[in-house]
Amino acid sequence: MPIKTVGKMLQSRYRIDSLLAQGGMAAIYRGWDIRLNVPVAIKEMNPQPGLDPQTLAELRQQFQQEASILARLSHPHLVRVTDFFEEGGNVYLVMDFVEGESLATLIERRGALPEGEVLAWAGQLLDALAYCHAQGVIHRDVKPQNVIIRPDGRAVLVDFGLVKLWNPSDPRTRTAMRGMGTPEYAPPEQYETAVGHTDPRSDLYSLGATLYHALTGQAPPTATLRMADPQQFKRPRHLVFGIGERTEAAILKALELPCAQRWQSAAEMAQALGVTAPAWGRGVAVRPAPPVKTGTKLMPGVAAPAASAPAVAVPAVRPVPQRRRTPAWAWALIAMGGVAVVVMVAVFICSAVVPLLLPLAEGELQPPAGVQQPPGGGNVTIVMHNNSGQTVVYAYISPCTDSTWGNDDLGSSTVPNGGTFTFQVPAGCYDLKAEGSGNTVIETEMGVNVSGTYDWYVTSSGGGQQPPGGGNATIIMHNNSGQMVVYAYISPCTDSDWGNDDLGAFTVPDGGTFTFSVPAGCYDLKAEGSGNTVIETEMGVNVSGTYDWYVTSSGGGQQPPGGGNATIIMHNNSGQTVWYAYISPCSDTTWGNDDLGSSTVPNGGTFTFSVPAGCYDLKAEGSGNTLIETEMGVNVSGTYHWYIP
Repeated sequence: MPIKTVGKMLQSRYRIDSLLAQGGMAAIYRGWDIRLNVPVAIKEMNPQPGLDPQTLAELRQQFQQEASILARLSHPHLVRVTDFFEEGGNVYLVMDFVEGESLATLIERRGALPEGEVLAWAGQLLDALAYCHAQGVIHRDVKPQNVIIRPDGRAVLVDFGLVKLWNPSDPRTRTAMRGMGTPEYAPPEQYETAVGHTDPRSDLYSLGATLYHALTGQAPPTATLRMADPQQFKRPRHLVFGIGERTEAAILKALELPCAQRWQSAAEMAQALGVTAPAWGRGVAVRPAPPVKTGTKLMPGVAAPAASAPAVAVPAVRPVPQRRRTPAWAWALIAMGGVAVVVMVAVFICSAVVPLLLPLAEGELQPPAGVQQPPGGGNVTIVMHNNSGQTVVYAYISPCTDSTWGNDDLGSSTVPNGGTFTFQVPAGCYDLKAEGSGNTVIETEMGVNVSGTYDWYVTSSGGGQQPPGGGNATIIMHNNSGQMVVYAYISPCTDSDWGNDDLGAFTVPDGGTFTFSVPAGCYDLKAEGSGNTVIETEMGVNVSGTYDWYVTSSGGGQQPPGGGNATIIMHNNSGQTVWYAYISPCSDTTWGNDDLGSSTVPNGGTFTFSVPAGCYDLKAEGSGNTLIETEMGVNVSGTYHWYIP
């Protein structure tokens, strides 16, 4: 039975402050950890009545095994499980108390949400699911009520709990803690516990239903209703005008009733949506065989075979250290539908056999440490600026004399819209090709002579070295604000209004860049985030050559954050998000504070620090303070390019 006494102590550590929600199989409390002096959410889970003692013993053993795996999960878009225990015949999970608003409440308040916002959250949630699936964990209850949008715009997937016992010698599943999910978001295989064994594709169905709801403002019909009356199901574009065809196609495939017809992995679904979700070490994406060159340059104005709806790059977000947390009204894991997380041992239905998934060994995902030299080797540099509106998945830098394109030069990396990537090659003549998901050609450039630094601007119109916009001067936005820039206005100083948004269908993730080409002159600049919230304005900027527009949460200015007369430019080619960066004087004995502040640098992104000239030790860390690389004793006097491979 649920606890009824406010103030009751559990494990002599957790004080119950209030009951937040209660269902038939679980109750959630707001509590206080008296040891760490932090608020927590405590989930009490009660076995269904009538279980025999042997089943209860199996339940306890299974709970301990599965909860230990949950407690090891660490991802910025998953609620963190910090403790688990049994007391008074019930089992408990202790989780971080998540501040924010549920996606369900957001939809109820605002109706159908903008595609750009939804895709940004989709990328974050797919990243979280890819991580879970690589660890052998299925969520089984993805729905708007279990997605929390934090005050900083991050999406966090919540509500983990024990769901079923699996005996490998018995093809039947015995449910001990019901986890059927909410009908509108549950795939058909989740309804019948006697034969329905879920796998990662079940989570992708639920996420597809969640995205459908967010984009249209209404939940899709249940799987059983769709089977009984297929006419009840309406395509998203029939309900809301303006949803991209590409987005709709990806969601419809996720919502296929037969498992075999859905996306087979979170990374595959992310590619279809044009967002990024790493493979998290479980399997290597297969790169295509070297394609043969056609020798034909894709001229500006000729459309490449790409999806009709632009993709939105997803901002990766750091876990906010406690000292920086801003008090906000809180949502604390109230969703009670199906409390569900499963350790996948074996899966036999959904028209496919899913390989055994086990937790990764500690340190398995750690990339090798890097050096200043960017990948590729050589004495000249090609810098890709992706302004195409979609993720660049493959890039080919092929000598003009070769008859085939050769291997993909991005390796395991991708370049999100608004991101950059640096290649170092020997001086010479090169043919360049950028491809998106499914090897769709974004652009090619033929016969490019590279002798110093070549800026390769990848646009949906075919590209060329000149950035989009037209004009003889350049404004380069460096987004170090800690949030996504959704709208940008570059308005002549003489105009009385801001005019149209100059980003068009594009967005610039935190840590990303975007290049505008304009006539030389005086401009007022404004950057806005989601919901037209102003991030910063700069007035009366005289642009004659190249102007670096540093967008920060403190108001920006041309000078990059940090202050000083030398510059360190981080190029993140590590395949993961950099959450913490330390630039410490060589004479210091500690690393000091994180120099990224509230920002992050996604894979393929850059970040600029301005520091006094001198000797520095550099360190980059990822999620959970995992070390990506260090560089010691770096003498910085002008501009130092810090390449993190």
